[in-house]
Amino acid sequence: MKKQITFYLWIKRSTLSLLLLLAFIPQLYGFSFVILGDSRDGKRPAPIFAEIMKEISLLRPDFVIHIGDWVDYPSREGWQNFLEVMKTSKVPFYLVVGNHEIGKNWRSLYKEMIRKEFYYSFEYQNCSFIIIMLL
Repeated sequence: MKKQITFYLWIKRSTLSLLLLLAFIPQLYGFSFVILGDSRDGKRPAPIFAEIMKEISLLRPDFVIHIGDWVDYPSREGWQNFLEVMKTSKVPFYLVVGNHEIGKNWRSLYKEMIRKEFYYSFEYQNCSFIIIMLL
């Protein structure tokens, strides 16, 4: 049985904490994941994000957590462009809303296009991941 280790990651504070977390997870648990954010480029069908997706696929992570700012402006079309590229991946994605996704009807768009819950968790190989949007 592996020793239980709890990691807390506050994205706004330190890139170093993120790097330390990503360095230890594969050795401790035998899996890897990608955390990315601010992949927006304002174009259809999001060519910069498509390139990022190619690079991610080369890493072969078990899943991806996107920490927000996947669009330039909050609109149905922008979200659709992002999701169109994201869905080409075979890797599961977990999304967090950033300030660029927030607009007039963002909550209803999120519930319709992404998921019903704003706060959620998932388990992966005996590890718990909690997604909390502080909006």
